[in-house]
Amino acid sequence: MGIVARFGAICQRSPKLERDTARAMSQENVDAFKRAMEHLERRDVESILKELDPAVEWHPAFTALLGGETSVYHGHQGAREVIQQFWEVFSQAHFEVAEIRGMGDQVLAIGTMRVRGAESGADVESPWAYLVRSKQGKAVSIRVYTDPADAIEAAGISRRRSRPKQIDL
Repeated sequence: MGIVARFGAICQRSPKLERDTARAMSQENVDAFKRAMEHLERRDVESILKELDPAVEWHPAFTALLGGETSVYHGHQGAREVIQQFWEVFSQAHFEVAEIRGMGDQVLAIGTMRVRGAESGADVESPWAYLVRSKQGKAVSIRVYTDPADAIEAAGISRRRSRPKQIDL
């Protein structure tokens, strides 16, 4: 075995290299989430879709919050539908992210949503959390929660271990 092959074999088994790769993937997924949230506030659906896998499953919370049934939307067409429904219900929306964690193939983001009802004009402030699972840099599962504790539990982490990190979108 030549030196290049031996070095490659050592690197492939290196725990540090695996951690560095996982950290880079986590950061890539966090960056993709931030971009998607910026696109959502700008109502730029096509740019959001670029961050999503064509087979994405989106589990929104706002339909249940408004008294409707919980639904799951599939693929890019489903994502278009859920985004369109969101903007039909709310004339304005702003998402503040108080905490964001990249955890390998998952991103957990927690914050506050401020919206204005399209018909009522009522301003509403609500906690929210996103748990996004990604594969090859694209979101394959998006779950939105109105109770951040539910998202934390779904992510399998303890709130005590979590360290809030302020970010700007």
